[in-house]
Amino acid sequence: MPESPADTAPATALSPAAALALLVRLVEELSAKVNRDAPELWTREQLAAALNISMSSLAALEASGGIGPQPLRLGDSGRIVRYRVEAVRAWLAAGAPPRQRWAAVEAAAAAAKNRRSS
Repeated sequence: MPESPADTAPATALSPAAALALLVRLVEELSAKVNRDAPELWTREQLAAALNISMSSLAALEASGGIGPQPLRLGDSGRIVRYRVEAVRAWLAAGAPPRQRWAAVEAAAAAAKNRRSS
């Protein structure tokens, strides 16, 4: 079987310092991409996009208690609203129950976790 060009090409050796610098740069780029692509908190706009619904539909669901995870309200006035991505994903995995039922699911999960750690 003939060798591929990659098999016959001479290997380029990096000095330990160059290899470390390359590794650091790659880790920084990957970290920036992960942080940019998957923020820990979503805005209302990001949540609506993730659910594939309009902002007005999201507002109606929020007002009626249809969105399970409680939003974080930031700032003195609480007008800055964010949702924890992890909580939204868990809520969706549970079938997206209304807020009241979701609160009961979360409470049961917390109680079970506390019993296991005791």
